[in-house]
Amino acid sequence: MVIRRVRDHVATHNWFAVAIDVLIVFMGVFLGIQANNWNEARIADRTARNDRARLIEDLRTNELDFQGRQSYYRDVRQHALKALEGFSSPRAPLGEGFLVDAYQASQIRARPVRRFSYDELVSTGGLGGIGNEKLRGQAAAYYLA
Repeated sequence: MVIRRVRDHVATHNWFAVAIDVLIVFMGVFLGIQANNWNEARIADRTARNDRARLIEDLRTNELDFQGRQSYYRDVRQHALKALEGFSSPRAPLGEGFLVDAYQASQIRARPVRRFSYDELVSTGGLGGIGNEKLRGQAAAYYLA
């Protein structure tokens, strides 16, 4: 339809109408591209917000786990100190309590930190959306350790 109008205007040498028709086509293409860019930016922003929220949830889970580990290792330390007292006095009778303390002192709570979201962001290249370079560096340092 637009091509037929342009062809008719060229045939009648109505150059002003041809210019208007071409301008309308260019504006339509420009607005379409701009709307697509706005939509892609909106989707990228929503994805980045979701990624940050998932990363924060992983960090909160790790924080709770670390608090649990602190409590656990406090108990292990107490058992280790009691077992050390038994080792320090060679003439003291070593009974069932000593065995329990020695066993409990040897315990570890090996569990890796939760890093699913970070690994996914790294593998998909989405790490750039979580924030500035300083924040990305801090996240990398946290998960490196």
